[in-house]
Amino acid sequence: MCELLKVALEDAEKQGIEKGIEQGIEQATKENIISLYENGASLELLAKSFKMSEEEIKNIIATK
Repeated sequence: MCELLKVALEDAEKQGIEKGIEQGIEQATKENIISLYENGASLELLAKSFKMSEEEIKNIIATK
């Protein structure tokens, strides 16, 4: 039973770390999009560069 609990906790920790990394990458991407837009990058260029639709880019910029 103790070994099972240990494995479950290790798995939960691993999943938490992975989720944190994903959230960090997502936040950095949003910050980069906003910065590039504020420095003159077009919606079309941002959409192509980040492999998103222009609508997704607009939504990110609107949340700044």
